[in-house]
Amino acid sequence: MYLDPGFGSMLIQALVASIAAIAVGLGIFRHKIKAFFTRKKNVEETTESIEVGDVETVDTQEDDSGDDLNVK
Repeated sequence: MYLDPGFGSMLIQALVASIAAIAVGLGIFRHKIKAFFTRKKNVEETTESIEVGDVETVDTQEDDSGDDLNVK
């Protein structure tokens, strides 16, 4: 039985792709199991509040300078 170099290259590529797919699958599976057993923090502790003064207001009215948007 003759195996040409193209077929050997294809076998090596399939082997590497299989190993990579198994590694990624195990990583995702491990992450899901770890997330299931770890304690989740309270939602109020993890979210940061945004103060109203921290947000810029944008004026969409056009003025004499020709700009469409003016940041106050």
